[in-house]
Formats: sequence, structure tokens, C-alpha cells
Amino acid sequence: MPQDQLKQRLVQLKKSSYKPCYAQSCQITIGKELAAQKTLSTSIIKLGSTCMVTSVVYDLKAAASEGGASVEGECTENGIVDSIKEVITQLGQRSQARASTSTTAKERGGVLIKTTPSGATVQLNNVQVAGVTPLTVSGLVPGVHLLEISKGDYRFAGRILVRANDYTVANIALRKETVRLEVVSDPPEATILFNGWEVGKTPRILPTVKVGEYTLELKKIGYLSETRTIRLGAGTPSQMLRVTLQRACYLKIQSDPPQAAVTVDGYTIKGRTPVGVKVVPGKHTVILSLDRHDPASRRIAVREGERVELNVALTLTKEERQKLARHEAIRTARHEASRRYEAALVDYNKRYDPIRRKSIWAYTALGTGVALVAASISLYVVGANQGNEAHDWYMLTAGYGPPNDPSVLEGYRNDIESARVKIAVGNVLVGLAAVAVGYSVYQLITIQKIPEAPTRDDFKPMIGVAPSTTGGALMLGGQF
Repeated sequence: MPQDQLKQRLVQLKKSSYKPCYAQSCQITIGKELAAQKTLSTSIIKLGSTCMVTSVVYDLKAAASEGGASVEGECTENGIVDSIKEVITQLGQRSQARASTSTTAKERGGVLIKTTPSGATVQLNNVQVAGVTPLTVSGLVPGVHLLEISKGDYRFAGRILVRANDYTVANIALRKETVRLEVVSDPPEATILFNGWEVGKTPRILPTVKVGEYTLELKKIGYLSETRTIRLGAGTPSQMLRVTLQRACYLKIQSDPPQAAVTVDGYTIKGRTPVGVKVVPGKHTVILSLDRHDPASRRIAVREGERVELNVALTLTKEERQKLARHEAIRTARHEASRRYEAALVDYNKRYDPIRRKSIWAYTALGTGVALVAASISLYVVGANQGNEAHDWYMLTAGYGPPNDPSVLEGYRNDIESARVKIAVGNVLVGLAAVAVGYSVYQLITIQKIPEAPTRDDFKPMIGVAPSTTGGALMLGGQF
């Protein structure tokens, strides 16, 4: 065939190849012109709510169909895709069966695949092998085969030699693939924290990052920190992360009482009041919560670069206010009881102190009278003994003795006089004792009886709580 006509013919065939081709003859003709070995014809037929996917393989050399597969499924996009996958699987299995049948006379080999970590899936010659590693694959044609192993982020791709009548043992260490990560921020020169480690400032390229999940934080003075959780996949060799930082405003939050938990726009702030928070310009909702207090919500607007202080007074919950009221009532009742006790004690002392003093004087007079009586008795006894003895000696000396010694008689007379004086004093003391005892007896008979002094127990309040429809009623009682 002349070259110019051949070129013209190929151009025509190229044009016609863009048109739909449903006939077997058309496919075979085009396949031959393109020097293909086989062609695949697929049709989708809808029958009611079911779609049938049918594929037929044509051997161009034999100009005849080699085999086919047909699968019924749903008429949705996902259903058709699943049907096509099942058709491909059936065609592959039948192709392997034909290849195995046509080469039964040939020798076969196998491979034992071990991986670290284990549990990986295996593809041989782009065909998924059932099972996970460690995995034995038999019935392989001797020669070099394409091997792909994967488990999560771990990968391996290479070739393996299969020998006839032998098993090849492959010990393969899977490695995490690395990707290229580019980090850009607006504004630039933000500090990059990669899983908590500082790795430089933006813009920055991290050329060899193992696939996996990472936490990336960008920080810059005057701007809010931005934290992202990124997933670097094995199928994406290069990835860019562009972050826009927001200008920060400073909000100082205080509460009375302090130590309240703070939530800003739904995010819980680390720490308790007083606390400082960086926020973006605009309106924000601040919620403060503290045990035994009602939550407090405030709406506040801040402008760019502004520092704002927010002071919030928290109020006790209704239950806490009732409890505080009960405690206050009890404290007041106790204070009032103590006050009334002190007042009663002062009044008691004021009323009965004079009576106590009269009683003291009465008992003092009685004691004095008893003492005077004792003294008078003593004087009586001493005086009588002394006077009797001196009188006897005087009479004996003066009437019967030798010539009288005037000095001796004078001594006797002095003793007699001294005894008389003692007796006279004793008489006086007896009179005084009678007066004292009489005064004492009179006071003791006429004195008013003093009652017992009041005690704190007499004024102890009776306090209790009685159930009511609203929860409880405080009951107070006592002596008034």
C-alpha cells in the first residue's frame, strides 16, 4: 500500500475512532490498526431498577471473543462502579485460570512474603492477593514479578524473582513514605511548632516528612495562635498548608469572687479568673461559671489592638442564698441569745449584789460574835484563875504568915486587880458578841433569798428546719 494512502487511511481511522463503536468488527479493525493484542467492550443495560454491566474481551489476533463477565447491581453511581469492579475481578480471575490452563506443562514457583510490620496487603503484578503477611503465594510463572505491599502509611514497591520449582523467601521492612510539606502564613515570619517542636518560621518547606498525622501550630506576637491537625497521606507527595493569622486583642477577665472558669465563644480558657485572653476584633460572648454561683454571661465588643478589662460580680444560686439565709438566721439567733444572757446577768447582779453584801456582813458579824465569845471565855477563865490564886496567897500571907513584906503583898494586890480587869474586859466582849450575834441573826432572818444566777443554757435558742412546699422553713424558739 503506498505510504501516502497509508497515512490517509490512518487519519480516517483516527477520526472514526472518536465515534461510538459498538460492533465487534469495528473494535477488531481499530485494534489491529493500533497494533493492540486485545480489546475490551463494556455495555450497561438498565432493566427496571437493576443495571447489568457486561464486558467482553476480544483476541485481535484470533479475531474472536476470548471471554467475558456480567454483573447485576443498583443503577446508582456507586452501584455501577461496584459492578464494574466486580466485572474486572472476574475477568482477571478467568484470565489467570486460562493462563494457568494453557501453561500447565510449564514449571511453577512460589514466594513467601514476610514484612515488618506484619499484617500488610500484597499486590503481585497489580493484582490483589488474598490474605495479609506473612503470606505464601504459589503457582507463579518463573521470572520477575512486580510486588507492591502496603499497610496504613507503610509502603514497599519493587520486583521479586520467582524461580521454577522453588519458593523465594522475601523479608521486607516496610517504611513510611515521606512527603514534602510547604507552610505559608499571612503575615509571614510566624513561628512553626511541629508536634510541639519549633522548626523555623514561615514561609518554610519541610522536604522529608513521614506520612502520618501531625499537629501544626503557628505563633506570632500580636496575633492569635493557629493550631491545625494535618494528615499527610502516602498518595500525596507534596502538600501546602496556607494559614491566615488573625490580629489579636487582649481581654482581661476578673470576677468577684475569683477562681471562676471562663468560656469565650464556646471555647474553655485555660486557667481561672483573673485571666488574660487573646481574642480577634469583634463581638464575643464570655461566660463565667463558679461552684455555688449562677453562671454569668456577658457580650463584649473589642477593637483591633485594644486592651479591655471585664469585671463580673457573680451571684449565689437560689439554693445557696437560702442556705446562707438559714446560716445567718442561726447566727443571729445565737448572737441574740448571747446578748440576752449578758443582759440578764447584768440585771441579776444589779438586783442581788446588795443582798449578797448584806449576807456577807451578817455572816461576818456572826463570825465576829463567835470570836468575841471565845475571847471573853478565855479572859474569864484566865482572870478567875489568876484572881483566885492571888487572893488566896494574899490572905495567907497577910493573916497567918511572918511579918508582912509590903512588896509581896503589893504584888498580890496587883495580880488581883489584873484579874478583875480581865474579867471586866471579858464582860465587855460578851456584850459586843451579843450585839454582833443579834445583828447577824436579824439580818439572816430578814434577808431576801437570792435565786440561782442565769446560765447560757437558759437562753440557748431552739433551731430546726421543717419541710415546706418550697424546700424548707426555719424554726426558731427559746425563752424571751
